[in-house]
Amino acid sequence: MNLSRHVIFPTATALVFAVAVFSSAQAGEGPAAGNVGVGLMLGSPTGLSAKYWLDQKTAVDTDIGWGWGGGTTFVADYLWHDFSAFSFIKDPATDGKLAFVVGAGARVQTDGNDPFGLRAVFGLSYFFPRNPFELYAEIVPVLVLVDHPDGDLDGGVGFRYYFR
Repeated sequence: MNLSRHVIFPTATALVFAVAVFSSAQAGEGPAAGNVGVGLMLGSPTGLSAKYWLDQKTAVDTDIGWGWGGGTTFVADYLWHDFSAFSFIKDPATDGKLAFVVGAGARVQTDGNDPFGLRAVFGLSYFFPRNPFELYAEIVPVLVLVDHPDGDLDGGVGFRYYFR
């Protein structure tokens, strides 16, 4: 039994979700350091998502869910947001904010297939102007490094609610 895969990583992920759920971060007009969003993602994996903002442009995202092959999938990514990529949004206070998102991270799966991989995240995030919600979509190539090195693809759509 691999202790790190079956105990340590799931425990650390559960702690991140607990911090996110019981946080009292402010949502404001956009992301700020310390904001925490919790929500759902549909795709691969399908499950729960939590995002913690480090500053106005960077965040850490963790997901726990279920992939196409069954078993549990754990994901952790470091994300960078470019809010200047979409200049057609003239007034973020009334139109919201749209960001191009890139990042890198890791994936662990417990179903025995492709147990560990490195992820490259590409996506879009939309932040509503007067509500603490984020809608996002991402496509994520994965470099599988354990058992049989190969490529894989994660991705999906989701939403997060930011606590006040």
